[in-house]
Amino acid sequence: MYCQKINNDWARRSYLEEYKFSVTIGVNVIDNTGGRDFLGLFKKSKQMAFSSPYLVMLKYNLNESTSITSDFSFNKFIANEDVIDSKTVLVNKSYFSSNVGLIYNFDNIFNSPQKNNWFQLYVIGTIGVLKIENLVPSYNFGLGSTVWITPSIGVNFIFNNKFVFKSQGVRRETNHFQYLVGLEFRIPKNFRIF
Repeated sequence: MYCQKINNDWARRSYLEEYKFSVTIGVNVIDNTGGRDFLGLFKKSKQMAFSSPYLVMLKYNLNESTSITSDFSFNKFIANEDVIDSKTVLVNKSYFSSNVGLIYNFDNIFNSPQKNNWFQLYVIGTIGVLKIENLVPSYNFGLGSTVWITPSIGVNFIFNNKFVFKSQGVRRETNHFQYLVGLEFRIPKNFRIF
């Protein structure tokens, strides 16, 4: 029993050493509630942007439970269709967001040492900037999960709250939700582009 635990711990450590970096490529949806009230989740589909919804996320595993992350996302609110701050958008409005922060994984809750890590649940906290009309700082907090199809490819889901610093008086850049779905690719340590 003791030898099995040592072997499993060694296998987990060597697995983390093999895959330090990962890249997620996916899509995102912006749910703009038009203020600081987050109880209106999915209130109206017109307040949700899903046009040019690109996402790239980079992750570096510090240890078994903690990672550093950085992400870039793009989207667009369509004129005469979408709503921001309870007002119909009259011209197309591009959305950009860039963040950096930490991820804390709850791997040990769902994965016993005898099994492969096929499911991850984590919290994510980031700071960054976003832009619709003005570039403003934001702090963000959310929940995420990854279901691993293979040891190096997984499907990533993130539900993120984005809080804008001092959004009063700033038009359009207000608190909102961002939902992200993508494919996560773990990059082997010996991976070389050239």
